Order: sequence, then C-alpha cells, then structure tokens
Amino acid sequence: MILLLAILPSTGAFAASVVHRDTVRVYFRQGKSEFDPSFENNAANLKAAGGHISRADRVRILASASPEGSRKLNAELANKRAKSIAAYLHKNYDFEASRLQTRYTELDWAAFQTLVEEDESIPSRQKVLDIIETRDFLALRRLQGTKCWDYMYKNLYPSLRSTFVVFEYDIDIVAPAVPAISSPLEKWIPESLSAPQPLLDIFRPIPEPISNVARAEIPDASISREFHEMEEAEPEYWRMRISDRFLKTNVLLYPLLLPSIGYEYRFANSISFSVLAYYSALDWFSNTTKFRVLGIQPEFRLWTKSQMLKSEWFFGLHGNFGWYNIAWNGKYRYQDHKQDTPAYGGGVSIGFKVPLFPKEDTRWGVEFSLGIGAMPLHYDIYYNVENGRLVGDDQAVYMGIDNASINLTYRIGRTEIKGRKRK
Repeated sequence: MILLLAILPSTGAFAASVVHRDTVRVYFRQGKSEFDPSFENNAANLKAAGGHISRADRVRILASASPEGSRKLNAELANKRAKSIAAYLHKNYDFEASRLQTRYTELDWAAFQTLVEEDESIPSRQKVLDIIETRDFLALRRLQGTKCWDYMYKNLYPSLRSTFVVFEYDIDIVAPAVPAISSPLEKWIPESLSAPQPLLDIFRPIPEPISNVARAEIPDASISREFHEMEEAEPEYWRMRISDRFLKTNVLLYPLLLPSIGYEYRFANSISFSVLAYYSALDWFSNTTKFRVLGIQPEFRLWTKSQMLKSEWFFGLHGNFGWYNIAWNGKYRYQDHKQDTPAYGGGVSIGFKVPLFPKEDTRWGVEFSLGIGAMPLHYDIYYNVENGRLVGDDQAVYMGIDNASINLTYRIGRTEIKGRKRK
C-alpha cells in the first residue's frame, strides 16, 4: 500500500490544475475609448496586480459604458475600450494576441443596481430599480432631463465607465488525495488582438463555435454577472430619437441690448424646428441710438454629424418677421410704416453646433449660424431727435445677410421610441 501511494503521484493520477486570478478595474473619461494610463491611477492600478503580470497565461478584458449614449453607441464604445486596453497590454507587457480576450456590454446592469441600492439619496430611486429589474435601456434614457438622471450622471455614472482586466495563471497541483476540482480547466480559445470577438453581443445572436471546445468561465464574484452569463441575443428594432428639446439665446446681439430666447424641437436625428424671439425697448445709452425690435425667426433645419470637434452641422430654411425702430446716431430714425407694417422675409442658412463642455457635460452647447435672404421693407423716416417729425416713407427690398447668431443652447429633454422588429 505504501509503495502504491508512492507510485500514483508520480504517474499524475492525482494531478490537477487550478487558476489564480488578479482582477484590476480601470476607468475611462466620458465618451472616450482611448486608454489613459494617467487617468484615475490606471497604470498604477495595473502594476498593483504585481510585477509578474506579464507572465499571466491569459488576460480577459471585460468592458462596459455608462448609459448617456444610445445602446448601439455604448456597445461600440465599450468594444473600443476593450481593444484599447488590449493594445496597451500588448505594447507594454509583451502579451501575445493569443493570450488576450475581450468582451463588452452596453451597460453593466448588476454594478449599476448595486450603486443604486447603496445610495438612498437618488430621486425616484424605486423607479430606477424597477427599470434595472426589467433591463429597459430606453426607459432609463427617458429619465434624461430629470433630477434623478442629473444626480446619477454626477454621482453614479463615472463608476460605470470602467473595465475589468483579469490576469489568469494556471497552477499545477499534485496531491496524494482526490483533488477538490471536479473537472480540468477547459481549453482556452485564443482570439485576435486586432479584431476581438465579444462573448456578449447585444445586436445579433452569437453563432455556434466551429470547435466543440467550450469557453472557460470566470467564477469571480467581484466581477458583474452581466459579463459571464450568456444571455439570448435581444431582438433588433428600428430605433429613432423622436424628440430633443433645447432652450437657446443669441449672445451675439446682447451688446446691442437686444436679448433673445429660443426653443428648438428635434423631431428625429436629422430634422428640427427652431424659433428665436427678440425683444428690446431700450435706447443704446442715448435717445439717438436704439435697436428697438420685436422679432420672430422660425427655421427648419437638416442636421448632419462631423468628427471635427464632435460637431453637428445644419442647413436651414428660415423666416424673418418683426417690428423695428432703429437709429444709429445719425440724422434720421427708421420705423416700420405706421407702426403696423412689420418686416418679413426669409432665406437659407448654414451653421454648426459643438458641445460647450465636451469632457464634462453634453447638455450645454454653442451654435454658430449665418444666413442670407431677402426682406421687403416699408418704413417711415423721422428726424433723429426727441419727438422728431416725420420726413416721409420709403420702400426697399433688402438682400444680404439677415441671420447671424452665436447661440448658447441647453438641452432640456430627450425622448426615444423603439419601433417594429427588423425583418
């Protein structure tokens, strides 16, 4: 019996393999996919896993995003984040592509639920928990513009812009007793660094692998179950943003003591209707210089996106309608005929919009526009003195720049719908 016990370990009958894992969590800036080693001590946190991380047998990268963007954009962002970390490890720690695997999801629901459950200060907290229970991504994004969303945006979402990096080491154990592990470690299927294949793909069903070798699971309780539960792919839908609502004001005319307030309603991603109203009843520091105007400027716009400065460009058809009483410290003052003949006209415009705080907030923006058009005018001419008498009237057609603005904008709400299934 003693001889038998001495022989069996040497034959490997009781040999087993276990896996040791070091898990590191790194963070990204909002909307960014490039891995920044200096942000939130990312590089230091990776090194904290130990100087031996380059000897890891495998590295699993599990990426997610916070819910500010659409589901599709979030998933694309998370996928790019995973690839960015893979490239960083490949360059700095000599990891071969065969030892790297990436996975991604548009939102780490389990981590999000934990954050909400731990924070009792969230407005409408129970409503958020109900949304998390049903995994209704669109219902969550409909909270934009509410106090609940603003609170979570500031206090919770930065924690969701994170990625787990798991370093795995195979350790062979030889023991004279029956090993505790019930089955050997499943064989790893290497994936390409340049085009990692996600295990969790929310846009299409996951095809059956050619090989019958199953993927290894990650039974690490510190990692969200969202990453290692294989769920059925969700059906795809037509998704259209049907409502973006903005308030705006044209700061370009404030030096003329001509304030404005505007509202824009975006019907879909590329079409919007904007209206801007101007009003001033003040003289410009003297009664011989004034820009007293009551005007309305409606406009239909067609939008397109550009990668330059994260800008959006538009082409518009605008109208002009308003009453006026204008003097420029000259001999005459000009006023709409009999004070009941407003100017009217219209033209075409072009402009672009950029975020005001691209790294912190997506609600504020700055919009630049310039338009040309035609405007028939019928006006009275007065001597430019106090109670100056009427000289006469005249008619003209103005053609030229009739719309110039630098609008400060703020998004007050957004609504999305989910349409029929794709065929």
